[in-house]
Amino acid sequence: MADNLGMMLSLRFVRSRRKGALTRFISFASTCGIAVGVFAAIVGFSAMNGFESELENRVLSVIPSARLTASDSHFKDVEGIESVLKQDKRIRSTAPAAEVRAILSANRAFAPLLITGIEPQAEKEVVEIQRFINVDMNCLKRDEFTSIAGHCSVNTPKADTTQDTTLAKVNRSAETNTQTNDSNSAKVSDVDTKTSIAAAGDSASEQSNSASDQVNSAYDKMPRIIIGSSIAKKLGVGAGDVVTMMVMSNVQQQHDDFKDFESSLKAPNRNKALVIGVIHLGGQLDGSLALMDLDELVPISKLGGPNAIHIRTSVLKDTNRIIYDATYGKISENAMLSTWINSQGKLYHDIQMVRQIMFIAMFLVLAVACFNIVSNLMMMTSEKRREIAILLTMGMPRSQIVRTFSLMGIITGLYGTLFGLIPGILLSLSLSPITSSWKEWFGFDLLNEDVYFINFIPSDLSFIDVLIVALASLLMSWLAAIYPAMRASRVQPAQELNL
Repeated sequence: MADNLGMMLSLRFVRSRRKGALTRFISFASTCGIAVGVFAAIVGFSAMNGFESELENRVLSVIPSARLTASDSHFKDVEGIESVLKQDKRIRSTAPAAEVRAILSANRAFAPLLITGIEPQAEKEVVEIQRFINVDMNCLKRDEFTSIAGHCSVNTPKADTTQDTTLAKVNRSAETNTQTNDSNSAKVSDVDTKTSIAAAGDSASEQSNSASDQVNSAYDKMPRIIIGSSIAKKLGVGAGDVVTMMVMSNVQQQHDDFKDFESSLKAPNRNKALVIGVIHLGGQLDGSLALMDLDELVPISKLGGPNAIHIRTSVLKDTNRIIYDATYGKISENAMLSTWINSQGKLYHDIQMVRQIMFIAMFLVLAVACFNIVSNLMMMTSEKRREIAILLTMGMPRSQIVRTFSLMGIITGLYGTLFGLIPGILLSLSLSPITSSWKEWFGFDLLNEDVYFINFIPSDLSFIDVLIVALASLLMSWLAAIYPAMRASRVQPAQELNL
């Protein structure tokens, strides 16, 4: 009964039209302040969740959880190391790889990058990069290039003019043969002339087909490479084009000092490679990533074998601990460990830092709004002192007065929370589609894809975040109302009623 009375009085005081203009303004300002804080927190937390989700799905899913890199030129016992790693159930899969620094060139443009030689089928078990490539990774292997129908077809290369030159020679040869046959035809009968011309034409056609077959055979023998979209854009190439690879030798890969000065001065190995696909990831990975077949890259780089082992763990955040437990004292070869934290950890921590900053910002906005609640209730207490005195004379306990004015603060916070939650939830649910269409509406990307790996603001609304924000708002509103409520309970009826 007392609680119902307190609620009834609280609602009546909040909705009272007899409040002063300043009191109504402060009440409105406090409600709006809470609404703005709640709205910003819901949208901000949803955006941070979206960025974290996109980071895991788009970036962390296409790079190994960890990699072991040989301290020497290559691992001597790759299978033995993999068997040791797989003994730990927290390690899902492993794949051998060769990682070499190189420079690609085409159309008088250059692009430094890291070429990774992979076993396509084993690599698919470690990373999920296949969904970002417009060709099957198995096409990197020569035998698979022609066996997978519809997946490994490549357009006629545009960057190489050898085929055009050869065909031109064939055509000139055909013309010469035709002229020779025409001169000889004056000395023979019409039947012999027609026969000679037909034979010359057949000869030219055979030569042309033979030259074309030779050119196609040359492209079939080229190592195949898949490059990032940023690299392809920089070099002006695409699937079916030929690029030049300048691969650093094994000595150049291992030494940066003057121990092997003579070897370091040697020119890098130059090889032609046929681009068969493009990786569309966005961000910095597109500008530094290229894939080749492991069996093709090892001889080119003269490594002698795989110099890296890619690893996928079951728990990303515990990768360091998992690899340490799985390898410490169990492998005989010296190796260096690097995890996704080394390459992408800063981005992940930046997202967490922004999340914390947004929480602090929400707290400050709500704190300002709660100061308004304090001011509003203090002014309302001054305006309602006579009513409070009457209630006390009628026998209402002072604790009930405290609960009544505390409920007034909670009601104000509830209004602000609802007015912030509803539009915040609606915007969070539609944030990704809206920002994805930003370029169509305004002609430019909201985010630089080369920097943020996406060109829109992702959103992932979490019920836990909504609950935390709502409870934090109501709690701070209640805390802000305690002091004015305690002061209201100290009203002396005799003084207020002049008894």
